[in-house]
Order: sequence, then structure tokens, then C-alpha cells
Amino acid sequence: MLRLSLATAVALLAASPLSNIAHATALFYIATVSASSTGTDTGIAFTAGKTVHVFNAGYVTLVSNQPMVRKPTVDFNRGYYSPAGLGQAPGDATLPSCNLGAVIGTIAGSGVYHCLGVMGSFTAEVSGDLVLLINDDSYGDNLGSFDALIQKP
Repeated sequence: MLRLSLATAVALLAASPLSNIAHATALFYIATVSASSTGTDTGIAFTAGKTVHVFNAGYVTLVSNQPMVRKPTVDFNRGYYSPAGLGQAPGDATLPSCNLGAVIGTIAGSGVYHCLGVMGSFTAEVSGDLVLLINDDSYGDNLGSFDALIQKP
């Protein structure tokens, strides 16, 4: 399986011959997921039964006493989290079964959350917009954001 970083995937898409065609259809959308948001509505609508594919990159911190968010040398170094998160989330986190700090997603109105991490997929239970967020129990002290590359439905 070939794995690409988000930056590499975006660069490849931009350099593809399709990027020069005025009537080309987008294959991916990019959204920024704020660590302090209880849910970022991407504005990308999925129909019930469609598969949602999301690729995430970046680093966030879950406590506001950290310096400016930047890529650490090691995941969880000084409280920084990659989209995969790390360790067991507290019981009152949005999705306790997923790592703390991981990217999670839902379809607006479904009430069902899915652990996505660096790259993940799920089938939309209902029709609606994709909502992405960080798995945490308290959002007000979080800093940073993740960039999400979302495959077109």
C-alpha cells in the first residue's frame, strides 16, 4: 500500500494534468479542523450509505499552556498529538473508545461518531454534512488544528 503525506497528496493533485482542465471535477476537498471546536462542519454532504474517506495531518495540543503548536520530534512530545491521538480517552470524551486527541467524525444529525485518526473511513448512516473534531472531553484549552483531505462523495 502506498502512503502519502497530506502535503504530498495535495502537491500531486495540483501537478496532475487534470488541474489544468477548466471543467475538471474535484476529487478531494480540504478542511481545517480546529482543536478548540466541538465540531467543524466541512460543508461536504454525504448521502446515507456512501463511504466517507478522510486523511488527516498536523499537530494539536490539548492544554493551552503549551507554546505555539508545531510538529514535535516525537508524537505526544510535550503534549502534542498527531491525528492518531495517543492513549485512552477519558470516559466523558466525545468518543471514549478512540484515542485522546485523535480526529473523529460524524454525519450531522446522526449522533454516531467514528474514530478516523490519520486516515479512516466509515459508511454514512444518514444523509448530511460531514463534521470533524478532535476527541477530547474539554475543548476550550486546546490549540492548533488538523488539515483534512476528504475524498469527494
